[in-house]
Amino acid sequence: MMDLKQFTQQELLQTYRGYEMLMRTGAVGSEDFDGIFRNLIDERNDLTPGLGVADASLALLQEIAVRWAAAAEQEDAMIRVGTHLWYVNKDTGEIEEAVVETVSYKNGALDSFGAQFANDDFDVFEGSAVDSCFFRSEQRAVQALSSEA
Repeated sequence: MMDLKQFTQQELLQTYRGYEMLMRTGAVGSEDFDGIFRNLIDERNDLTPGLGVADASLALLQEIAVRWAAAAEQEDAMIRVGTHLWYVNKDTGEIEEAVVETVSYKNGALDSFGAQFANDDFDVFEGSAVDSCFFRSEQRAVQALSSEA
């Protein structure tokens, strides 16, 4: 049985192209786009007679949605220039808002970032400071500060 989770991006794209063709023309053959979607339909039809197209379509679109959401969450989690962060000063018990002015990633992980504070102070921090003393929301900063008390 085809496991869409194991498909490469290219295989998934070819499968989607087959799906698009079916939606556009009402048919997809075993020679269209490597025949992947046609094979998926046939396989699903063997399991659920009469529902192969619906099952295959749902499985394909679900896998695409899962991958899209994972990529969107990763992108959304990235710190960028202009991102607002809240710094928890555990020594003074204060929370200061800062705006990211520089950012550096290495191998997909946050390496360092520069933050500009409201008092015109600018400093560069290691990426590990995020979720340790810098937080993405004021609410999370307050929670971190209250858990220290």
